[in-house]
Amino acid sequence: MSIKLPGGMERVRDSERNLTSAAREPSTGRLYGAGPVPFNARIIERRDLNDRLAIIRVKFEKGAPPHFEPGQYMDVGIVVHDAERDSIGNSPHRNLLTRSYSIASSPEREVLEFYVSLVKRGILTPRLWRLRKNDRLWVQPRPRGRFTLEPVPKEADVLLIATGTGIAPYISMLRTYRRSNRLHRAAVVHSARTPVELGYHEELRAMSKEQAGLRYIPTITGDREASTWEGLRGRVQTLLESGRLEALSGFSLDPVRAHVFLCGNPKMVDNVSENLETRGFTPHTRMRAGNIHTERYW
Repeated sequence: MSIKLPGGMERVRDSERNLTSAAREPSTGRLYGAGPVPFNARIIERRDLNDRLAIIRVKFEKGAPPHFEPGQYMDVGIVVHDAERDSIGNSPHRNLLTRSYSIASSPEREVLEFYVSLVKRGILTPRLWRLRKNDRLWVQPRPRGRFTLEPVPKEADVLLIATGTGIAPYISMLRTYRRSNRLHRAAVVHSARTPVELGYHEELRAMSKEQAGLRYIPTITGDREASTWEGLRGRVQTLLESGRLEALSGFSLDPVRAHVFLCGNPKMVDNVSENLETRGFTPHTRMRAGNIHTERYW
């Protein structure tokens, strides 16, 4: 499920730096209080892209999901039993192990969608990865996060840049606003190691064809020998520095009218942020409005 992590990384919330995030799997996960925890949701569909990426759709067993803003995240959890708790260094009580994942679905749907990356040495995702259609899990019915379009003026040009499963919050935004004028002019950049890891490639291509103000820019960073990919290649940082990214986006990266969203690999986020700041862009925080919006995945 942004269940995320771009390119197999862990996502950690940077709240102390006034940054938002949506998925994390720290060394011990998050364990809630002892005692039985009722499952409240069920997997209704799972589509595996390869051996470490999947799109999972989940439905609450009772009622519709709570309203959320596109770009927000929810906590997802599974029960860890006595032996498993002992293996991760916690007291032997039945408990709920959770992590936060960006929502890829539109709030108009009764099904929640998550773009999941298997973190083989993680605490939660190897267990989560074993779940299949009709298996039950727990979803926190309280969406959170500020990685949304709320602070962005409707007339702004918006550049949405993602690596790996960091594309998930943008999918929610684009699905929600595809038939409105909320995104005046936008470009979505998705960087992945291989073509198959462009998990929403066909959907984004279709969106860009039907919406004159939307451009889709996929780029591949690996798999050069084995792939038949004939599209763009190169890391986001390199494409930005060369001017290629700005040319393909269809609008100027002018801090007066553009906002840039960065979601994924922390190195990408940091490097692109630094480049943008030399152009006059400023980070958006709780205390100060800006036009660089970030979310890091580890």
